[in-house]
Amino acid sequence: MEKQDVPAAKKRRRNSRLLILFLFAAVLFPSYAEKLNRGQIRSLQVLPLSDAAFTQQECVFVLTIPGVPPEQVQTAMPVLPEHVQFVSSRRSDFIDSDRDRGTRLEFWFSFKASGNFTIPALTAVINGRRYSIPFAKISVQENPDTVLPKMIVRFSRTAKGDKDKVSSGGDFLGNDKSVAADADAANVGAVSSRNREFLSLSDDVKTQPLSCVVGESVYFTVYLKYVLQIVKFDWELQKDALFTEIKRYEIAEGKPRGREFFAEEVPVADFEWRPLLPGEWSLPNIKITATAYNGSRVEVYTPFSMITVLEPDEAPFEKDSASISVKTPYGPPSDTDKANSLFAYAFEDSGIQEKEAHMTSLQEEECRRLADLRCEERKSLPFSASCKARIAYEKRFGIPTGVTEPSVPLFYWCSALCVLFGLLTLTAVFFKKRIFVLFLILFAAMFVMLVVNRIKLNQRYAVFAGGSLSPVPEHTAVVSHEETGGLRVKVLERVGNWTYISYNGNGGWVLSDRLFLIE
Repeated sequence: MEKQDVPAAKKRRRNSRLLILFLFAAVLFPSYAEKLNRGQIRSLQVLPLSDAAFTQQECVFVLTIPGVPPEQVQTAMPVLPEHVQFVSSRRSDFIDSDRDRGTRLEFWFSFKASGNFTIPALTAVINGRRYSIPFAKISVQENPDTVLPKMIVRFSRTAKGDKDKVSSGGDFLGNDKSVAADADAANVGAVSSRNREFLSLSDDVKTQPLSCVVGESVYFTVYLKYVLQIVKFDWELQKDALFTEIKRYEIAEGKPRGREFFAEEVPVADFEWRPLLPGEWSLPNIKITATAYNGSRVEVYTPFSMITVLEPDEAPFEKDSASISVKTPYGPPSDTDKANSLFAYAFEDSGIQEKEAHMTSLQEEECRRLADLRCEERKSLPFSASCKARIAYEKRFGIPTGVTEPSVPLFYWCSALCVLFGLLTLTAVFFKKRIFVLFLILFAAMFVMLVVNRIKLNQRYAVFAGGSLSPVPEHTAVVSHEETGGLRVKVLERVGNWTYISYNGNGGWVLSDRLFLIE
């Protein structure tokens, strides 16, 4: 009996060992099976979910690791470059087309500036081994919801209609030799007029002032960036200088460009400017009222400049060269500079000279509050506390504050004074007093003020809450254009639930509930 128990015990021990070995292999086999080979590791890359990335907007990057469950993956974020901010991340299961389980990692970043960015490699621990997985390069553009139109002035030594003009990539012009002026250029000087070059000027860069000769024609083109439509385009003429518009492009006619966002520069008009007297000059003040992509209306002006106009005998180059030199804080330009550059970026960062007026679109309650402030202003005397409160409220949102409300109390005061001076005039005439001339003048002045104030009070105005303007009072009509909220508009006509309004030369039908009357 004991002899039979010995083989049975050995058999049980052997079966137990086989079972343990089987379970051990079953546990170890998945970990070995899930390890990635070198080819798979090299192919891993953190890719952006969308090709379009904008500033001040979250951008998603995705990393997919096939064959490895999420519990076997750990990541560590690298030190990020300037203007890049990590927001959050998420790890989830991933099932591929072969129904194999994997890991999907999502990373959210925010970019504070535009440009091309490459985030440092991501450190990942997969199945206990450390790997560096690169991020794909991404191009970030300005956010259409926050960017404002910008004016850029590009100079050339000849008018664009010259037949000998040669274009090189749209950055500079030339025939024998061309030099492109760069924002970071360190060498600035003068060259012969035989070398016609191109220069970009804007408020985005700090540059040096330039100089030219009396009577020399300077040709330039005005460009706009981040603009949807031009509403108004004009300029101020200077004394002792000739300023001529050579060509006007399509966008200057007020045609909208469509809602699709473009970051390219759009030409507006070509000009010729010729100063006739020496001294310190600036370019003519060109004012463009444009609509941004976020719907706000912005005024942009010629970038701030300081141009020294010299007599021919004072120019630091030969009289027949007709060139432009640039003053630098490091002394006069060298011979090398004179041989390599015509213009430098001549416009400094304007600081307080920047005249862009960013207008934030108001919500409905804010428009109602603005209408109430204007109603209170109508019931007060000019320059009262109500007027100051309304101006402060409009400045808070960037709304133009030039339009004041006609005063009802001022109308009654003018009426009373008009009656008073009329009676005094009649009395002085009756008693044959010469002072009646003074009373008559005062009566005429009060009467004119009375009539002007009455005309203004008879006109109907309202605060528009923003929205689309239609050419006809129908919901199905094509939208002619849009206006932002908070504008003081003129009410011209009303048909049913629709009201025709006018603002700054633009008119259209809007729903009456989008208007808050100023009464």
